[in-house]
Amino acid sequence: MSKRLIPAVLILVISSMVIAQIALDTHPEPKEFSASFSSTKAYSDALPAYQDHLLTHLRNWWVANYSALRFLFFASFVGLAMYGLWYWLYSKGEQHA
Repeated sequence: MSKRLIPAVLILVISSMVIAQIALDTHPEPKEFSASFSSTKAYSDALPAYQDHLLTHLRNWWVANYSALRFLFFASFVGLAMYGLWYWLYSKGEQHA
């Protein structure tokens, strides 16, 4: 695997999650939805115009998978930091060799 591929993938994961969160914040109905509320009939009645909106589906998926996405987000930061540390130590070792 290329040395530049690992940080590129981690940066892609982090930036895509940030972009998705920004997109969710620009939802036509800015009301916050919890997992319990978005599965009720009140949710269906509250947003009749936006039920088929792409961001509504994204928000529902985001809420349903939030803990896994949060783990992936922080794991990407840790992975990027570890890769940076490894690269820094590795490049120092090559300079002395």
